[in-house]
Amino acid sequence: PREPWSYTEQASDAVFAALKLRYQLIPYLQTCAEQAQQTGLPIQRAMSLAFPDDVLAHSFDQQFMCGEKLLVVPCVVPIGKVKFYLPQ
Repeated sequence: PREPWSYTEQASDAVFAALKLRYQLIPYLQTCAEQAQQTGLPIQRAMSLAFPDDVLAHSFDQQFMCGEKLLVVPCVVPIGKVKFYLPQ
């Protein structure tokens, strides 16, 4: 089964929290899409594109910017620890 309520309450809560966040991000993502259309910049931007003058940001290739204001740092290791960089 794929329905969230078919699993544990903890799993269901996590799914509903993610859905709530998704709907909260819709206005921001719409703004990002409009900006991408006007400027030609992609919505998802590598750190080197988002911060071309910040050499330190260029070495963090697993993280990226979603628009101008949202930093995305995916956890790609099983132990759940990541190194990330917070640019100015």
